Amino acid sequence: MADVIIAFDLETTGLDAGRDDIVEIGAVPIIDGIVRADCAFHSLVDPDRPIPPDASAIHGITNDMVRGRPRIDVVLPEFLRYVGGHPLLAHNAVFDCGFIQAACRRLELTPPAGCVHDTLTLSRRIHAAERKHDLESVCRRLAIEIGNRHRSIDDVLLTCQAFLLLRERDARPA
Repeated sequence: MADVIIAFDLETTGLDAGRDDIVEIGAVPIIDGIVRADCAFHSLVDPDRPIPPDASAIHGITNDMVRGRPRIDVVLPEFLRYVGGHPLLAHNAVFDCGFIQAACRRLELTPPAGCVHDTLTLSRRIHAAERKHDLESVCRRLAIEIGNRHRSIDDVLLTCQAFLLLRERDARPA
């Protein structure tokens, strides 16, 4: 049986999972240690309200980009089917998982129950002497080329690369 981990990343209207909304979900499986970008899940999400300008300034997602896209009540069940009970991976998983769990509560869906791997936690453990553990700092430290940032698929691909390298360096199982 294949070892599958689903790496995912969200873009949102803000930082509060109880008040803000998901505007983009991206996910890529790592199957037997291979990042399978060809099997990616991606969707912009219409939050049914304006995206604050400060959020758009970070991720570049505008109201025009999400207008007419599916809402979270359509996208989230698709994402949960895609995850299919496999363990999850995210950078700063508390943030992304918090938004998934809050959306699941609102929609009365069962949130993913799989183990959550977190590159932030791994980086803090492996590079304990370092001060910064944001995704960009972790990637620089691991000599991962940083291209586009703050879009879900771009960030999830960086997270996959960081995870595989951190896992190699980790003395304990990830």
